[in-house]
Amino acid sequence: MNKSINIFSAIVVVIYCFIAMSIIYDLSFSSYSFKAMPYQKEVCSALTFILLILGVLRAKRRWQGLKDIVKFKQFKFVIPVAKSRMNLGRIFTMVEIVFMGGFIYVLYNLSQLNAELTIPMIVVVSILMAESIFFLARMIKAGNGFNIGVDKKLVAYFDREIYIFYFSGLRRVELHQDLINFQYKGELNLFLPLDAIEKQDLIPFRNNLIKSIESNSDKNIYIDSDFRSLE
Repeated sequence: MNKSINIFSAIVVVIYCFIAMSIIYDLSFSSYSFKAMPYQKEVCSALTFILLILGVLRAKRRWQGLKDIVKFKQFKFVIPVAKSRMNLGRIFTMVEIVFMGGFIYVLYNLSQLNAELTIPMIVVVSILMAESIFFLARMIKAGNGFNIGVDKKLVAYFDREIYIFYFSGLRRVELHQDLINFQYKGELNLFLPLDAIEKQDLIPFRNNLIKSIESNSDKNIYIDSDFRSLE
């Protein structure tokens, strides 16, 4: 979900920049001048508000996901998310922070020409950037919460957001290249990347997952031989 939110956020930013810069620099397209566009402030404010909502949704999802993993006490088997996966998540978060910092810098320069259109966006992006910095600090600390857990009903893990693989409706568990494929009714496929699991934890994870599926599922779930021999 956070990936979708990031995509929509990027689209909003591109639209905002196009409109704001066209107005500020008095650009014209096919004889239409954006300087004369009606409701300039309202349009830019609406885009700013949409970005704020998307940012709040992203922050809520990742902090709530982290909180849920920490509070969940029913896991029968728990391992930390692999260091390589955590490092990748930290890099992505740093890229987000750098991007937002660069965007704030651009907005600051634009604010010298039109503060009314840009100051609200500067405030919103600064808030989102502060939240990302705080989350990055939590990722660097790692520890409790950034785990992979198995219980009788599901598998869940958290790196930058929470991923849950329920056994209800599950039909097959297969190894697909470097992914564990959970196939559900209706041809729904959810993937757990192997790089989220440390190499020394692969066999214990495999054994506990198979044991949990076979002992607690009320229906036959096919587990392929490649996954059963995963090492």
